[in-house]
Amino acid sequence: MADKSNPINQQIETLSSQSNLTTGQLLLWLGQKLNPNTPLYNMVFSFTIQGEIDPGHFRHAFQTLIKCCDILRLIITEADGVPQQRVAPELDYDLPFIDFSTETDPHTASQTWMHERSTYPLNLENCLFDSALLKLESDQFIWYFNQHHLITDNWSVSLLYRRLQDYYRQSDALTEATELPAYVDYAVSEKNQQSSWQQQAINHWQQKR
Repeated sequence: MADKSNPINQQIETLSSQSNLTTGQLLLWLGQKLNPNTPLYNMVFSFTIQGEIDPGHFRHAFQTLIKCCDILRLIITEADGVPQQRVAPELDYDLPFIDFSTETDPHTASQTWMHERSTYPLNLENCLFDSALLKLESDQFIWYFNQHHLITDNWSVSLLYRRLQDYYRQSDALTEATELPAYVDYAVSEKNQQSSWQQQAINHWQQKR
């Protein structure tokens, strides 16, 4: 059991009661708050795609993914030192397309670009991910996806990649794409469950007095 007399624990407990972030998100937010210019929680993924890719259609598929997945539209604002998360109704993302195929060594050039790009801190109040489509050869591409750990993990990124593949293949049916299960619903559920656990713990120790 956490020592509630500890000032840090008291601060976390106070923030948790005022914020709509989950417990895990709150701890990550605090770590980023202490290191605002360091990409501590950037998680970078690069998916190599074999075969020809239409950049315009890929952009369309990625924009559909953003539209259907609320976690990609999530932003975190701060008011009086308390973080709050909300989902933007829309997010028009201009996915960069970078052609390295004319470079002497496209693979090295793309790796250098991704390494440098990954060091940029993400603005939590603007967009919690960064992405691009890189061309290495006529039939080899890389989907670069850098996202803050506040919104996804390894498992959820794999789900996003598979859904992006599906959207790319559905060239004539993207307007009918259905939304993915909402993350904000899970966040609300966890907060309610946490409050219930805390109340049960309080009732338990009050009965022991």
